[in-house]
Amino acid sequence: MAGRRTHGGCDFAEQPDRPADEALLFWLASWEPAQVEVSARPVAADHPDATDFKTLPVRAAILIDEAGCEHWSARWGGARLSLRVGQGTLLAGPVLLDYHLPGLARFEVQLATLGTLVRLTAGLPSPPPDSRAGLRMERWHAAICAYDLIRSGASHRDIAVALYGQALVESDWRREGDYLRTRIQRLVRDAHHMVAGGYRNLLG
Repeated sequence: MAGRRTHGGCDFAEQPDRPADEALLFWLASWEPAQVEVSARPVAADHPDATDFKTLPVRAAILIDEAGCEHWSARWGGARLSLRVGQGTLLAGPVLLDYHLPGLARFEVQLATLGTLVRLTAGLPSPPPDSRAGLRMERWHAAICAYDLIRSGASHRDIAVALYGQALVESDWRREGDYLRTRIQRLVRDAHHMVAGGYRNLLG
């Protein structure tokens, strides 16, 4: 688990050629509905609710933004986990987390994040990659990533490479049926719809 500083709304803890479904991505809370803000208080290792994020059996990274707040991103089985640490640190050993869940608009997906975190810290199996909540969050992440790339001037093919890898694009971009190009077009369309206010309907 590493710490980094960033400028802007999205950053990566990976090599740029890693497929998006394996990458550790960092987003502002306004762009990531499932992100949960927490406060971390140091506690003794034998505290019944203590969690040591440095020893969790998961691929994870920490990014430190310009305000000094930590952002923790992890991939575990088919799940993506994202926490913003508004107070305290996850880098100094066992902590007790307080969770901030304001309002109801994002409550369902934030609750899914916390449910996955509970399973991880309890040593339970990871949720299946085809779970409804997991698939829905993966689609949101892919659409937001596509929108961010479009704003940076990327072509639809560039977006496909970023999300699915160079090898798949080279083999399937011109494949009969154009399924891959159609998928990217749909992601871009969905991203524009979300940014224009459609995100309010995602939990319906």
